[in-house]
Amino acid sequence: MTGSVLSGFLPIWAVTTVGWAAGRFDILGSHAQTVLGRFAFTFARPALLFLTMSRSRVADLAQPGVLVFAVSLLAVFAVGLLLGR
Repeated sequence: MTGSVLSGFLPIWAVTTVGWAAGRFDILGSHAQTVLGRFAFTFARPALLFLTMSRSRVADLAQPGVLVFAVSLLAVFAVGLLLGR
């Protein structure tokens, strides 16, 4: 499972590195780092996470850590929802 998680995050890190390099060396213009970073974290990461999770077996996902993550995610979402009103 660690291999699949790592292979899921490697493309994200690669896109982030390309975005950093584009901004640092002004390859794609002055706003490249912001645009590529926004793309990576708004579109690429959720899509890659969905693909990785959809290809995993349910038994691999039935771990205590996944439950803790899901509960904490829902708690933070609920607090944000309450504070946003």
